Amino acid sequence: MTIIFTFEVTIKIISLGFYFNGPGSFILDGWNILDFIIVSSALLSTILGSAIPFLKALRILRVLRPLRVIARNKGLKIAIVSLGRSIPNIVRL
Repeated sequence: MTIIFTFEVTIKIISLGFYFNGPGSFILDGWNILDFIIVSSALLSTILGSAIPFLKALRILRVLRPLRVIARNKGLKIAIVSLGRSIPNIVRL
């Protein structure tokens, strides 16, 4: 799965540009930042995990992978963002 996700992020970076490609650049979108962090942590823990025990803790970030599905589904993304924005108002009650 890490290889597939790495391929996907690589293709998105190539097509959108990493940073210097205007407002549509890859790293300027919060969901793409989340993708990049998840893939980077998976690669680091896979490649260097046995050499540096601390990197094994990065495997916890793999739990965030289901959030990538939310990023692709526009209706679900709107619902989750709305829920996140309403939580502070709910907590105040």
